[in-house]
Amino acid sequence: MNRVREIALLGAMVCPVVAAEGQQTREFGAAVFAAPAGFNLESKPTVLNYGRVRDRELCLIAVYGDEVSPPGLDAAFRSAWTGVFRSAGYRKADLPSMREQTSPAGYRHGFGEGDLEDRGGNRFVARLHLFPVGARTQTVIWMGNSRAALDGCRPEWEAFFSSLRFPSVAAANPPAANPPVPADTAPGAPQTFENITFTPPGGWRVQRTDQGVTLTPTAVRPGEALQVLLLPGRAFNGTLTSQFAAAWNETMALFRAQSMRTVNGGLYDLKEPGRSLRGWEYLQGNGGMITDGGRGRWGVDLCLIRAGDRLERVVVISREFRLNLMTLWANQNPVHERAVRRLIFTLDFANQPSLAVGSPKITGATSGVWGGSSMSFGQYKATFAVLFWGTYTMTDERGEIRMPYGKIPMRRVGPALEVTPNGTPHKFARLSMPASNQLEGTWCLRDDKCLEFGPSGRFRDNGVVRIVEHATYDYPEAPEGGDGTYLIKDYSLILRYSTGQEYRVAFLGLVGGSSSSPGQMWLSFNLDALTKR
Repeated sequence: MNRVREIALLGAMVCPVVAAEGQQTREFGAAVFAAPAGFNLESKPTVLNYGRVRDRELCLIAVYGDEVSPPGLDAAFRSAWTGVFRSAGYRKADLPSMREQTSPAGYRHGFGEGDLEDRGGNRFVARLHLFPVGARTQTVIWMGNSRAALDGCRPEWEAFFSSLRFPSVAAANPPAANPPVPADTAPGAPQTFENITFTPPGGWRVQRTDQGVTLTPTAVRPGEALQVLLLPGRAFNGTLTSQFAAAWNETMALFRAQSMRTVNGGLYDLKEPGRSLRGWEYLQGNGGMITDGGRGRWGVDLCLIRAGDRLERVVVISREFRLNLMTLWANQNPVHERAVRRLIFTLDFANQPSLAVGSPKITGATSGVWGGSSMSFGQYKATFAVLFWGTYTMTDERGEIRMPYGKIPMRRVGPALEVTPNGTPHKFARLSMPASNQLEGTWCLRDDKCLEFGPSGRFRDNGVVRIVEHATYDYPEAPEGGDGTYLIKDYSLILRYSTGQEYRVAFLGLVGGSSSSPGQMWLSFNLDALTKR
C-alpha cells in the first residue's frame, strides 16, 4: 500500500505547478467534484494538489486516489493520517481524535483536525476527511499555514466539499437536486449580467439562460429548493410602486404559475420602499405561487430596483416542504437568508455609481456594549445598548443615536452613559470584555447546559450554543455540542468545533468577578445569561 504521500511540505504549493485550473468538474479515484476556483493544480499519479498563495497565506486542497485500507473507520483514519503526514517527514503530526460525519452531499466519513510542524519549524493546520468507498477509502485534505489562511479560502473549500460525490456509494441523506458546481461558477468572484455586477455566494451554482441568471445553493438540506433569478432590465417608467403589479404578473408568467392569495387577500404584500447603503432605491414584495398543476407551492420574493434610468428585477423563489409537521421554505434557513440578502444588497450597476459603504465597527471612546436595567411588566430587566462607530455622534460628552425612526439623545455622565428614549433617561455602564482567549471556568444556563473554557483557547459545549441560537427554522445552524477552539473578537464569540464547523454568537460582555473569571457572561440577541459554576 502506497502510504508515502506527495504532500511532504505545504511548501509544495509554491513549487512550479503543472497547470492552472478553473472550476471544472473532475473525476479522480472514486470521487467526482468541482475543482476549487482560482487554485493551481499539481497533478501526480496518486494525488491532485490544488494550491493557492495570497500574501503570506497558503492554502492546499489535496484529493488522493482510492486505495486499500485497514478494516474499520478508526483504523483506516489512523493509517491515512500517518501515511499523509508522519511518513512525509513532519516533525510534529500528532494523531487527532476522529469523529464520524456526513458530508453536505450525504456521504459518511471520518474527520479529524490537527496541528503540524515541519522540519524547519513552520506550523500548519490540517483537516483530514476519509471516505469509505466499498472495501477501499479515499482521502481529502484541507490545510493551511494558519487558521486565518483556512478562513481566507473557506468559500472555495465549501464549494468544493459540497460538490464532492462518490457515484459508487449510496449517500446516507442525499440532498435533492444537488449537482456539482459547473465550470462557469467562481464563488466570491464578481460577475456581470447586462447592467448588473453581482458576486455569487460561496458554494452557489450560476446558470445563464435567455431568461437571465439563476443562482442556486449547492449545500442544501433534504426538502430545500431555492433559486435567485436576475432578470433582464428595462427602461424605468413611473415609480417602483406603479411598476410592481406588472412585474409580479410577468414573474408568474415566467414560471407558468398561478399566484396565490396572501392572508391580506392580495396577490402579494408590499414592504415600505427603501434605499440601500449603496444609494439605489428598491421595493420588495412577497407572496406565493402554484406550479405543476398544483403539485408545487412556492414562496416568491420580488425586488424591484431603480438604477439610474433602468428598472432591475431580482426574484427569489423557495419551494414549500414539510418537516416534523411544520411547513417550511428554504429562504427561512438563516444560512440561505444571509447569502441572499448579501447577494442583493451588494449589487452594483454600470449606469449608477455606488456610494462607498463603510463597515460598522465597535471602536472609539463611546462605542461598545453598555448594560443597564429598565422596568417591564412590573419587573426590572436587563437592557443593553450596542453602539457601532458610525451609527451615532458624540461631541463634548453629548450626542445622539441615529435610528430609522428618528434620533435618540444621549450623554456621558462620568463613567456612565445616559440614553433618553421617549423622554425618560436610562443609565448604562460599559460591560467589560475578556482577552481574546483567556477565559477559564464553566458557565451554565439554568437547565445545566454549560460552556467550559480552558487554557490555550479551548472550549467544550454540552448544548448551550444550540439553545442560545433560538432557531426558528427546523434545521438549526448550531451543533448539538462538541469541543474545539474559541476566539472573542468584536463582541462576538467565535467557536471553531473540532468537526470543522464554525459558529458565531453575540458576546455582550461580562458582569462581576475578574475579566478571566466573571460571575456572568451574556450571549446572543436574546440576552441569555450564563452564570459561573
